[in-house]
Amino acid sequence: MLKGSELKRYMRHIELPKMGVEGQKKIKEASVFICGVGGLGNISAMYLAASGVGHIGIADGDNVDLSNLQRQIFFKESDVGVPKVKALEASIKKLRSDVRVTKYDQFLNEEDLFNLKDNYDVVLDGSDNFETKHSLNKFSLLKRVKYVSASVHNYSGQVATFHNDVDEAPCYSCCFPQETTEHSVAPKCSEAGVLGPLVGVIASMQASEAIKLIVNDEKNTSTDLIMLSLLNNEFSKLKIQKNLKCSVCNK
Repeated sequence: MLKGSELKRYMRHIELPKMGVEGQKKIKEASVFICGVGGLGNISAMYLAASGVGHIGIADGDNVDLSNLQRQIFFKESDVGVPKVKALEASIKKLRSDVRVTKYDQFLNEEDLFNLKDNYDVVLDGSDNFETKHSLNKFSLLKRVKYVSASVHNYSGQVATFHNDVDEAPCYSCCFPQETTEHSVAPKCSEAGVLGPLVGVIASMQASEAIKLIVNDEKNTSTDLIMLSLLNNEFSKLKIQKNLKCSVCNK
């Protein structure tokens, strides 16, 4: 049930078509895991908390650096040197005191992910390397939950939702085969640069995808890779097909 204060707080959600009170109740009961709370995870976590998600798990082994503040807008100058998960939890709690936050102050490898004790409904990828992205894909396949992957680079970003709870749907490795990316190094923001507001746009899209998945829990097999260039203000969309020879989801 939603309390009177919650009905008032989430009124603008409740008024939405296809949302209503029942949709907001689903958001309250939902649990979302975010791996990497730098740029993308920093902002998506706050939007999910503001939207009423009941439990948010956040994982990152980094400390806040002065160079992060250009795009990781929920860290403050006083947070420099503080573990990112600790600083972000403080910001989340200031926004909404009743949200449950589980912190993992470490870089989680594949084994760490598989040993997580909490159950999550949606997995959000805020990482900056292919190894973690593939590990999150395997984790969400194992747990039969949906996986929203995203990345940013320079003036461009991309988002894709993988319905890893459905056998017929493509997974992340269908689009980016592990065999071709395991030796690749994704350019980090510290090396390639990234436009600050771009991170906010892509992170907001990630949070929006998570909320839609929570409210509409129907099975879906369709996955689109949505690409954005802020330099040209251009959106494009690529339909991802399931790879029947995928070494990950077909096992």
